[in-house]
Amino acid sequence: MVFLFGLPRSGTKLTRDLLNRHPEIAIFPHETHFIPYYARTFGSFGDVGRRANFLRFHREFQGTTFARRMEARGVEFDGSRWYEALQGATYRDVLRAMFALYSQMTGCRIVGDKTPGYVSQLALLRTLFPDARYIHIVRDPRDYACSIREAWGKSVPRAAQRWKQQIRKYRQEAAELPVASMELSYESLLAEPPQALDRLCRFLGVAFRVEMLVLEKPAEDLAATRHARTIVGGNTGKWRTGLSEREVAVIERICGGLMSELGYQPVYAAGDEDLNSAAMAWQRLADGFNLLRFRLRHEGGLLAALAETRRANRFRDVEE
Repeated sequence: MVFLFGLPRSGTKLTRDLLNRHPEIAIFPHETHFIPYYARTFGSFGDVGRRANFLRFHREFQGTTFARRMEARGVEFDGSRWYEALQGATYRDVLRAMFALYSQMTGCRIVGDKTPGYVSQLALLRTLFPDARYIHIVRDPRDYACSIREAWGKSVPRAAQRWKQQIRKYRQEAAELPVASMELSYESLLAEPPQALDRLCRFLGVAFRVEMLVLEKPAEDLAATRHARTIVGGNTGKWRTGLSEREVAVIERICGGLMSELGYQPVYAAGDEDLNSAAMAWQRLADGFNLLRFRLRHEGGLLAALAETRRANRFRDVEE
């Protein structure tokens, strides 16, 4: 089993779709998001070894964005089949049975999940899946901030603060926990795709296949990589024209030190300042408003956008 994560707009979707070109790998085409939520609430369903209790959980599961989107693709986690696949009554058993069903559906030996927000959930995932492999994708924070502003209109300083906090948390947990973890930069994937994919394949215990270099369909419908079926090698350094000098300086004052550790050369300073809580709260509010505007355009109206926002807030694994 494999978990693939990193901050949004850092190349996790591209990496997933390239890995899914391998005949032995099947990573969900949609993000789950619900794993941390049900880790907190699973006890409310009672003993899921009893069919009625499990089916009560399953009915709620069917309301998740993940389940709805998978069903729209023709992939349904049937409650009866799922229950029959259980080898125990813990939350871990329920999740393992879900992944086992997906392995049967796809015929793939290695199955997994790509949910960017799980970058902050390594300790939980390690408890649930001690034998899983974890792939962490990192990207230059200046390009990351530029990309999420282009895609969703989000705040540049808050993006820099979250980049620093989430990556530090992940790296500390990966160093302390006994996990099989690999870190890959988005830039290295774009610069040398065969070598980067070969590294990923060796980490997962499969042989690299040349067909992995071409996508079955575009990985993105946002920003610079929209409609691309091949790896867009020049999709780096966009911050040089997409951000002002002041914005670059702000990013580097916040996370320039960690940038240097990861091989991203600051232009101005390798700083480690933090935004104050008031600035973070205000910018989070503005980001939420801009995200709602994005959903209005893509969900088909206000009611659908609000419904999707409620679902996202309920199952959110990391703040948006």
